[in-house]
Amino acid sequence: MSESPLAVYEFRRGALRGSHLSLSATRLMHRGNGFHEVLPLGHIAAVRVAYEREPARMSQAAVLGIVALIVLAVTRPLQAALAFGLAELGAQPQGGSRFLLAALQALDLLAAVLPAVALGLALWGALRFVHGWLGYTALTVLCGAGERVYTAPRRDAALFEFGDALSDRL
Repeated sequence: MSESPLAVYEFRRGALRGSHLSLSATRLMHRGNGFHEVLPLGHIAAVRVAYEREPARMSQAAVLGIVALIVLAVTRPLQAALAFGLAELGAQPQGGSRFLLAALQALDLLAAVLPAVALGLALWGALRFVHGWLGYTALTVLCGAGERVYTAPRRDAALFEFGDALSDRL
């Protein structure tokens, strides 16, 4: 016999996208494509719902920003040193320096790309920071000797409401 759900939460984003939680009078059910988990409410000891930012992602963003600044700071002196080396080798008519000349020209091309690399690192860092700042909402269910954590990206009022409905049933 199927019980009608008292509350339902559908994960629309994140790692649990496509699955849903449903609360009935006697159990909590997590159902998705290819899996089904049932927790009797009598086995649930505690419920916690919290919105959390991700400091690890924000720290990674800071590191990426610092690396981008270092790459950008190294670019000009490296280009100047390579230009000087190319000018010196170009002035000497020796045939044995062709390989060295070609290597310096290749390094000069790589040095010309470094500002774009720095920009890419800075943008990547900015994205990491934004995702860390937006954070996630986590519903943690303590049951027996373990816990189940259900997360949704960003602040999710519907998951807070589902957590309130679950805590009211305990």
